[in-house]
Amino acid sequence: MTIWFCAVVGIALTAAMVYITDYYTGSKFRPVTSIAQASVTGHGTNVIQGLAVGMEATGLPVVAIALATLISFSLAGIYGIAVAALSMLSMAGIVVAIDAFGPVTDNAGGIAEMVGLPAEVRVVTDAPRCRRQHDQGRHQRLRDRLGSLGGGCALR
Repeated sequence: MTIWFCAVVGIALTAAMVYITDYYTGSKFRPVTSIAQASVTGHGTNVIQGLAVGMEATGLPVVAIALATLISFSLAGIYGIAVAALSMLSMAGIVVAIDAFGPVTDNAGGIAEMVGLPAEVRVVTDAPRCRRQHDQGRHQRLRDRLGSLGGGCALR
């Protein structure tokens, strides 16, 4: 039963990483809004705030990984850590799929245009996107967010 708990710890750590990445890349949360506010005053404050948020963003993942490692080790030793790591890897397919979706949808229309394909091809490649002008920004933010979530989880 302790091995099962180690697997749950690994999956919980994966969920924590997704949440932490969402917090540090979401446009509704403080890290992104603080960088955006710093951009108003100039390039220097933008760089300083970006570096500060980037350094801050490494703290929670380190704490989460250390906590998961200690819990898994206390439950089943080194084997427990291995089981937790393996359960984290079981989510890799989902992370890679999320990470790969954004560039495919973004690049399809551009490739069709560069190759000189007819306009009706562009209608098909832009189908995943919203055709109404006022919703395009919202959908672009969603694609950017999925890309950053996938990339952030893959890097961690």
